[in-house]
Amino acid sequence: MYPRNRVLQRDAIELESQAESILETQLDKAFKDGTLPITIQRIGSRYGDDLKLLLKLILFKLFVWNSSTRYGLILQNLKIANTSGSRLNTWGKAVIFLGIVGSYLKGKLSMFVYSDLFESWEATHPKLHGLVRKLSKVVPFIVTFLNVSELINTVVFLMRGDYMRLWNRIFGIRYERANANAVAFASNPETLSYEFQNRQLLWNGIAEFLTNLSTIQLPEFVENAWNRAKKEDCDLSEFRSLPERCCVICYSEDQRSDKVVDDHLITNAYITECGHIYCYFCLVNAMRRRWNCLRCGKRVERIEIYMEGMDELKGDVEEYYERVRSGSETEYEEEATDDEEEEATDDEGEEATDVEGEEATDEEKGNCLNTSDGNTSDGEEQEGE
Repeated sequence: MYPRNRVLQRDAIELESQAESILETQLDKAFKDGTLPITIQRIGSRYGDDLKLLLKLILFKLFVWNSSTRYGLILQNLKIANTSGSRLNTWGKAVIFLGIVGSYLKGKLSMFVYSDLFESWEATHPKLHGLVRKLSKVVPFIVTFLNVSELINTVVFLMRGDYMRLWNRIFGIRYERANANAVAFASNPETLSYEFQNRQLLWNGIAEFLTNLSTIQLPEFVENAWNRAKKEDCDLSEFRSLPERCCVICYSEDQRSDKVVDDHLITNAYITECGHIYCYFCLVNAMRRRWNCLRCGKRVERIEIYMEGMDELKGDVEEYYERVRSGSETEYEEEATDDEEEEATDDEGEEATDVEGEEATDEEKGNCLNTSDGNTSDGEEQEGE
């Protein structure tokens, strides 16, 4: 008795599903060919599920019914057998046939339940409609139970290697070695390189990890801490420049683009343990959850009434507006200085161009004078001769 290879069984099923997927894709493309008549194209679109069922039944007849095997199992040197290890009998083949047809009927029933035709049954067939509604409420519990059972069966399969799926265990159908002398395709070192396989599996794992990395759901406390830290880094630099007479909580919650400090002055002032002043109502609402001071970022757990007068903080608001005005005036002065420098540079360039033009004009005039002098002397010599 040879030990059951779990990897070969898994690979066989994967190869079988991929082969069926390729054939179904080719079938869809065949009926979507634009050169075919419209009637044939409509058959492919309207009866696509029925054609796929027919394709699966053809494969069932060619492989399972005739040879008690599948295409993927043949590549891995496996066969479908009973619990005793003998050849698959008629009962086992009928179970596989019912599984194929049952999967097709399940898909059709699901489509019918969510269709408009089923909703119209509420008036014409109220009893049947109510029965189906009751069954639809029970189905999710059955599906959950089957999924848990499938998980348990997978764990047992990895331990023993006997029944790969739950329905295999229920009906006593498993995959055995077909020929003791033959070598499976995946186990033949002449057909595959294990070094290439390892490298390919590694890269596939890395690519799948990077693809699924963005969909990973972090724990709630980690996500909240991360969002809180990012918000604090962005907001603290903005709020530190606000005057003490301004309630930072009111100011931060105001979503208007034209908000001003005078609209958010502190009323009924309370001071935190870190020494910053806020409105009492704002502090109470903020401290219902874990809250950090918006001015310094420290955790706030205790507050007390601000006993000192608020009049001494009025000058702080005026200083804030003076800083804002001085900053804008400084920017205006810098822009004006830059404009003056650019104008001066342009004037210097124009002056330099004018000087060069004057020099060039003087040179041309000198050349003309020299030429005229030379012509005059030549004429006098000719007259003397």
